[in-house]
Amino acid sequence: MKSTLLLLATFLIGSTPALAADTFTKALTEAERREAGLDRLSNAQRARLDNLVERYTSGEVNRGVTEALEIKQDQEALENPRKGPKLVATRLIGELTGWNAGTVFRLENGQVWRLANAESFSSFSSVTNPKVELKRARIGGYWMHIEGFPPVRVKRIE
Repeated sequence: MKSTLLLLATFLIGSTPALAADTFTKALTEAERREAGLDRLSNAQRARLDNLVERYTSGEVNRGVTEALEIKQDQEALENPRKGPKLVATRLIGELTGWNAGTVFRLENGQVWRLANAESFSSFSSVTNPKVELKRARIGGYWMHIEGFPPVRVKRIE
């Protein structure tokens, strides 16, 4: 198993995306395929391996990891508003026609926010899943900017 991983790592480090697109398994010699145990793979398994190598060398896999880390950092930062991000963009879940004291806003990113004051607002029209931007306030807390509505001060509860 270690030799398989070593062989794969060596190939990935020294290869180019163009070579990976030409299929990883075809670029190996028969002896290398046998030593790595790749000769025991079915055609479907070899095709899947080639696809994974292509995704890795193109950077697609790294982008997903980077996005996941950014989301985690946003979540951690929002738990401490003084160190939180200056801007978070997401969407509100459901329909919105306005708010009043105690209104709870559930967001696509899993966060839950509550109106921070007794302010109320009502609209004649409703919006479904509007875009939302959370901007850090200067004195702590956040302002929620909801597409088509005036900004509202909110406090995170989840």
